[in-house]
Amino acid sequence: MKASRILVPVDFSPASGAALKDAAAWAKRTGAALRVLHVHLPSIPAVVAASGMVLPALDPVQARRLLEAVERELAAFVESALGKGHRAALSVEEGIFVPETVAESAEKQGDDLLCFSAHGRRGFRHLLMGSTAEAILRLSPLPSLVLRYADQRAPAPSLRKPDTVLACVDLSDHSRTVLAHAASLVEPEGTLVAAHVIEGPASFGLYGAALDLPAENREAAREWVQVALAKLLEGIGGQQKIETLRVTFDRPARGILALKEELKPDLTVLGTRGPQGGQRLLLGSVAERVIRQAVGPVFVVPAA
Repeated sequence: MKASRILVPVDFSPASGAALKDAAAWAKRTGAALRVLHVHLPSIPAVVAASGMVLPALDPVQARRLLEAVERELAAFVESALGKGHRAALSVEEGIFVPETVAESAEKQGDDLLCFSAHGRRGFRHLLMGSTAEAILRLSPLPSLVLRYADQRAPAPSLRKPDTVLACVDLSDHSRTVLAHAASLVEPEGTLVAAHVIEGPASFGLYGAALDLPAENREAAREWVQVALAKLLEGIGGQQKIETLRVTFDRPARGILALKEELKPDLTVLGTRGPQGGQRLLLGSVAERVIRQAVGPVFVVPAA
């Protein structure tokens, strides 16, 4: 399940530069080929100004010169990040909606892993617009390595060799695929922690505080989860040390973030589920909520 072709979309921001360095290190360690993509707004036949006046469009010569300038900017950006001896392939493609162009380019070129930075936009603006990273996750059927850095203005590459991998699953049919991906990513003799957040009480109290349940109910639920995780892990893994982790009742995204903070894994692996197409455009999945807040690498495995 290890990737052989990694696509890194970049927007020339410091965060995408750091993600490119992390992706190059991942590619070097795994032997994968690396392709860097920048999506350029296409030339349009005419532009209507706010006054209603139609402004002249770029002629073909001007449009070509602009595209060549973007290609030079991409080459300089990649060279600055990776050095002159890099072996990454460079692509500039025209597109109005960046996530859709990225997803289509990856499918057309046969890439099998996306790697990109998440800027972590929050609040009302996020509610209206979402983020490019989340839109790519909704549109692409490929696994994605999403990186959000603690300092967005001066990000530093943070991807470590995955000696400890935290795989959080929801016990659905897709969970075994997520665990298999996680096992393929962890280093030999590393540790794979399989975890499930028990979405436990059915209701929450004032200000979202979980209503406690009797201890015997909680323990019975934990034991059931342990059995379910053990069954999912049967036949998965090689030399890795596999641990199952029982967790307390919580909301899924909050519980995963708490586990990530407690265990400080080198890599966190999550799955997404849901149908392809329009319904996947809905906001609010657990994976999206984790990515908005988690600092560090998150590997997302989409459902088929």
